[in-house]
Amino acid sequence: RDPNAPTHAVFLSGNGPLVEVLQYQLKDPGGGGQTFVRGVRDYLGTYVPRADKVPPEHLLVFDEAQRAFSAEMIRAKHPDWSPNLIRSQPELFIDLCERTPQWCVLVVLIGSGQEIHRGEEEGLRQWRLALERARDSARWTVHAPAEVEPVFAGGPVRTSWNPALNLNTSLRFHLAAKLHEFVEGVLQ
Repeated sequence: RDPNAPTHAVFLSGNGPLVEVLQYQLKDPGGGGQTFVRGVRDYLGTYVPRADKVPPEHLLVFDEAQRAFSAEMIRAKHPDWSPNLIRSQPELFIDLCERTPQWCVLVVLIGSGQEIHRGEEEGLRQWRLALERARDSARWTVHAPAEVEPVFAGGPVRTSWNPALNLNTSLRFHLAAKLHEFVEGVLQ
């Protein structure tokens, strides 16, 4: 593989330490790791202010998308942007996808109950609103587990419910799955 060849997918996260670790681990294949992993703020800052600039990726993977920022938080995080650019992160990403020629897939990885900071309170409802406000909402289809059906059902955007999309196995704590039993045994 040519390390200078463009990639057609990018992993986006608002978790700065995660972005740093992944970029470090992926620095050798090209772009100092930024070819494959980018911070959400950096990515939006590259493309949103310049309507003529088209993202090269056809696949965007947005990590922890339930924590996407509201328009108010975007205004606070990007005070240099003109008022006409201020929208929620979901709306900004939908717009970037619609700028991409031919096709674009946006994969949003979601968790439940993790809207923990100011500007994240709207959760998945923001994604529904963004799709409804899209220039061409008829082109979009939401593929999701049935657990999020109440958020998207009844809207104008096509939906497809698939139980296989419910990623309910935690990898973060797989070594500590029975830690509570150990603690309970020690305390008895």
